[in-house]
Amino acid sequence: YKILNLRVVSFDKGRSGEYFSRMFNDVGMIANDLSFLILNTVNSALTLLGAVLWIFWKNWSLALLTFAVVPLISLLIKESTRSMGEATSKYQEALANLSALFSETLSGIKTLKAFAKEEEEVEKFYKQNQVVFNRKLDMVKVIALHRPLAELSASLGIILISWYGAYLVIMGKMSAGDILAYWGYVAISVTPATILSSSIVQWKKITTAISKVFSIIIDKEEEPKGKVPADGIKGEITFEDVWLSYDGGDNYELKGLSFSLKPGEKVALVGPTGAGKTSIMSLLLRFYDPTRGNIFIDGVDIREYDLQGLRRKIGVMLQEPFIFRGTVKENIAYSKPNATLQEIIEAAKKAQIHDDIMKLPQGYDTMVGESGATLSGGQKQRIALARLFLVEPRILILDEPTSALDVETERKLRGALKELMRGRTTIVITHRLSLLEDVDRVFLISNGEIVKEITPEELRSSNFQLKDLLRDVMLPLRFSHGEDEAKETHTSPR
Repeated sequence: YKILNLRVVSFDKGRSGEYFSRMFNDVGMIANDLSFLILNTVNSALTLLGAVLWIFWKNWSLALLTFAVVPLISLLIKESTRSMGEATSKYQEALANLSALFSETLSGIKTLKAFAKEEEEVEKFYKQNQVVFNRKLDMVKVIALHRPLAELSASLGIILISWYGAYLVIMGKMSAGDILAYWGYVAISVTPATILSSSIVQWKKITTAISKVFSIIIDKEEEPKGKVPADGIKGEITFEDVWLSYDGGDNYELKGLSFSLKPGEKVALVGPTGAGKTSIMSLLLRFYDPTRGNIFIDGVDIREYDLQGLRRKIGVMLQEPFIFRGTVKENIAYSKPNATLQEIIEAAKKAQIHDDIMKLPQGYDTMVGESGATLSGGQKQRIALARLFLVEPRILILDEPTSALDVETERKLRGALKELMRGRTTIVITHRLSLLEDVDRVFLISNGEIVKEITPEELRSSNFQLKDLLRDVMLPLRFSHGEDEAKETHTSPR
């Protein structure tokens, strides 16, 4: 729950494999070892305390001599414990990096195979695994050194007891029976003392794991402090002098961005990669908050809305939609878990994916594999689109909604997109000119700023200079009408 509620910026800074390691390695160590360690420590401490009290009661001078070496041994153990903490921390970091590497390798398995990088990835994994092995070896060395220190303490105690005990018997201050009893209690104290000494090492490992987990616990969560319900929003959007820097420095992704959209208005954002188009989407979803400036929806600062309620009113289709492990039906219903099968089928038909689903072995009950491994890019995109048809968002954000579709499927889907966008405030991020025919305005964005606003009338005009401007930032060109494309090819001054 904590990890899922972290800010998006936390995932920008760390790899998912590191969270995986914290979740299963560190938390697993704490869960498996902590209760046993507490019980062991308490039992050993009580046993040792009882034995030590009896020893001091029987002969305090002999007891003092017995424990005279304790300060020296304590210093040695303290240094050993510090070394153990460092070794454990380095080992757990190396293990987290190995988990991250393995997770990333599996996620990119197709890319890996496409570039025939199996041997390189195996070598990379081997090197990181060797680092883990070396860190583990360092940790074992410290443990191996720590145990003899504890045994040395016991040996010194035995030698001192034997010498001074014999002296006390000779002097008649203690009987042989008292010495035997004394030896018995010393023997009783050795085992818990050794266990406590070993427990110090284990406690260091546990506390290191706890500190790693605690670093996640204290990480800032998203702040859904807004109390304004989003149920009745109409979809008016206003950006007012918005600046955005992901790192909080002077490297701004958006620079003084200002624009307004009326409820139901449709706008397209076009521009080169890195211009800031996706940043606008991230701000609307409150993945990030503006560094400066304000964003309003229906005249209310976006930060005043209930976060979960706001996101439920914004329908998003990402350029690379994520398909969860499960059935096709479950993936479409992700946006509306209580949807009926008929609703799911209707949404799939509108998204032009129903026929493809019916060709699958079990239809809507077909398992699609991790990340939709059994689906094509176009099928994933249409499943993501079907999710939007299931819900009733007031604001739509479509990030390259047809980038993975062929021309024929795109032509069929445009009608469905038009229906989906009807009456909803829509922001389309696209590199396809064909989609611009269905919007009211086009913002040409470059370097985090709106450099030009274009109307559909201007796009449909014979102003080839304008189209040349678009060509520089929108590749490949895809016009809806073939003869327009041919006309461009023959008459453009370029």
